[in-house]
Amino acid sequence: MDIISHLTRTVSPAVLADDHSPAKQNLLEQFYAIFAARLANNDTYSRFANENIARDDSAFYDRVWTEGAHRDQISRELANAHGVDETASRGLIAMAAPLAFHEIESLAGTTPVPQFLNDNLNSYQHHIPTWAGLSYLRAR
Repeated sequence: MDIISHLTRTVSPAVLADDHSPAKQNLLEQFYAIFAARLANNDTYSRFANENIARDDSAFYDRVWTEGAHRDQISRELANAHGVDETASRGLIAMAAPLAFHEIESLAGTTPVPQFLNDNLNSYQHHIPTWAGLSYLRAR
């Protein structure tokens, strides 16, 4: 299962609308990988497992990474890596997070999401940038 390709096909068009910028598409692909790795952590995922996440919940990203410095660094690093304005990067990520969450849950089906993501780590691990070390992926 290629999780990143699936999210690129299903979530990116909803986030980007008519903006087919390769830089923004690549930014989202890297975000999906970082996001999937974060949700692969049982402690992180369990905080949301019983929550009803709205597809337009732009504050969901803030709840996934509770430490503001980590959120800021992720959007800043992605913006810098892809030549995208930092504010635009933050907006894209905030829009993509709840949609990606729902798609990942759907892909997992009856398998617990962290288990599904860990079982499929090879499909997205190579998209995780080096700077997104364990401190961004572990539960906080």
